[in-house]
Amino acid sequence: MNNLASKKNRGSPLIGFNLAFPSPDMVEFMGILGFDYVFIDCEHIAFNIESVQACVRAAELTGMLSIARVIKNDPEVILGYLEVGVKGILVPHIKTATDAQAAVDAVKYYPLGKRGAGGRSRAAKYGADLPAEEYYKEVNASTFVLLMIEEAEALKNLPEILEVPGVDYLDFGPHDMALSLGYTEAEDIGQVRELIKDAKEAVRNSDKGYVAPVACLKDGLKAARDGASLIEFDTNSIIKTQAQQFLEQIKNIHNGEKND
Repeated sequence: MNNLASKKNRGSPLIGFNLAFPSPDMVEFMGILGFDYVFIDCEHIAFNIESVQACVRAAELTGMLSIARVIKNDPEVILGYLEVGVKGILVPHIKTATDAQAAVDAVKYYPLGKRGAGGRSRAAKYGADLPAEEYYKEVNASTFVLLMIEEAEALKNLPEILEVPGVDYLDFGPHDMALSLGYTEAEDIGQVRELIKDAKEAVRNSDKGYVAPVACLKDGLKAARDGASLIEFDTNSIIKTQAQQFLEQIKNIHNGEKND
């Protein structure tokens, strides 16, 4: 059982980061720092299977897990990422329990799902490790299903979605959800966040967990106190903030000396 499974059983949150650039070196560096997982966004960032595989290898070097957001809820698409060694699949635009079940079916082997059998992939160590039947059992125990809840319809169907066996974590997309509700103004986004807050409470009262993306230490501490299962460091936001502060303060000192 990998560290995601063991920490989930103990109730400890995992701390991860989102990868904004296809950089195995960045993945390895963050793993050395001690992060638990890397989130690879294949829906919005220019990753392909080969670059994902390179990042997964880098994650494994430091004992870090890899989670990938795929472009759609399609078993053929999902299988490609699983076969290069991705352990967690985040499926976008889940609206119903039927959608959720389809995601589970794509990730898990029989009897938990309908994933296509294959024992010679990179994930299966090219067939050089476990017999096929043992490998399928190991995969069912060590892979994870994450669902992206990002439309109003999904909130309406949340009780049924939470009943689907095999779903591990939910992630919430406030901006897509706002658009689905017809909201475009900043104050309306606040209303959506309240809806998501209520949804997270429903998750906490189930056997699932939820993901909390955070852009600063304050938000991360709050997410931990609130009971988030996965706390995800927004690499771009934090690098941007620190870089801008550095540039501004150094330039201000230089400009002040020139003015003197």
